[in-house]
Amino acid sequence: MQTLPKWMLNQLSNRQNPLLPYVMATLVMLVSIPLAWLAQRLSEAGSDN
Repeated sequence: MQTLPKWMLNQLSNRQNPLLPYVMATLVMLVSIPLAWLAQRLSEAGSDN
C-alpha cells in the first residue's frame, strides 16, 4: 500500500498516463479545501462563547 504522495510521484515518472496524477491532485484539493474551510468555521463558532 502506497501513500498518496508516493503514488503521485511514481505516476509522474510513468509515461503511460501522465495526466492521472494531475487529475488526482485536483480532486484531492477540491475535497480538502471545503473541509478545511468548514473546520475553520466550526472552530470560530466554538470560540465565540
